[in-house]
Amino acid sequence: TQSAIVAAVGITTAGIANAAFGLNIPGIPSAIALIILTFVLIYTGGYRIAERITKFCVVLVTIATLISTILILPQVPWSLWPEAAPAFDAVAFMFVVALVGLMPAGMDLSIMHSLWIKARARAGESVNLADITLDFDIGYMGTVIMALCFLLMGAGLLFAQGIAPENSATAFGGQVVGLYSSALGPFVGAIVGVALFMVIFSTMLAIQDGFPRISASFYLAVRSQDGKIEKAIDHSLELLVVMVLMGVGAIAVLLLLFGGAGFGQFMDFTSVVAFLSAPFIALLNHRAVFGPDVSEVDRPAPYLRIWSLLGILFLFGLTAIYLYVRFFS
Repeated sequence: TQSAIVAAVGITTAGIANAAFGLNIPGIPSAIALIILTFVLIYTGGYRIAERITKFCVVLVTIATLISTILILPQVPWSLWPEAAPAFDAVAFMFVVALVGLMPAGMDLSIMHSLWIKARARAGESVNLADITLDFDIGYMGTVIMALCFLLMGAGLLFAQGIAPENSATAFGGQVVGLYSSALGPFVGAIVGVALFMVIFSTMLAIQDGFPRISASFYLAVRSQDGKIEKAIDHSLELLVVMVLMGVGAIAVLLLLFGGAGFGQFMDFTSVVAFLSAPFIALLNHRAVFGPDVSEVDRPAPYLRIWSLLGILFLFGLTAIYLYVRFFS
């Protein structure tokens, strides 16, 4: 799953890079180059420079996205909103499942966030529950808002004009950058395109650092007698080995799967894989947060416990429906 997601983000980043910088490099070689570059930056610590640049780019892209969405709102075909619930459509359902897989963020984001907090604490930074929760909530809700903005921009500029998403990473990247150019003009659109590349490249940095931490932590926990991790993960051999294996796996996915499928089909496959693993990650998250390792004072409120259980039931139910539709319907 992790290698597939890294491959998907890599090929998307390559498409955005081609569109933003006016390049025409084939998708798979450029994605592989970005995966290797990201690994080198993380291993050498150079990602901190990219992180500082990205913070400015995130602000720029966020402002540009909000302005573009407001300008495009009049073009959204609200009249097409159905008066009654449409009949069940298996193809549409498959699309929804693919969308749920990675939107607004993967289910394992909370695990990554927790491991990064522990790394910050080991580095001597002061961390407390209130700041951690606020930081996570701002990032997650910001992702939700951005997802809604892209939905509206796509509806106003693509769907309203009958333009289908391209099945090529570079062409799709051009469509994304074109959303801003259509709303804000070519010059501003070009600037936002470069900033958008930095933002999505920072996503590559995040997952190529976060996913190996999850796997290395799991390995160390399984090997320990009490299930607790005593060894620091940062700069450990286990983390390095997992990072290399995940990168090799992502490159293999690009060469073996993406080479025989279009961009859209590959992204659907990756999203569905993430979706099918989501209920199990949610269940483990719930057990960890409400388990004996977290004190009663630090646990979420009772209503959040109920909300979490309902979410887990929803995910397992949707997974069961998907498997039935996919293999038996």
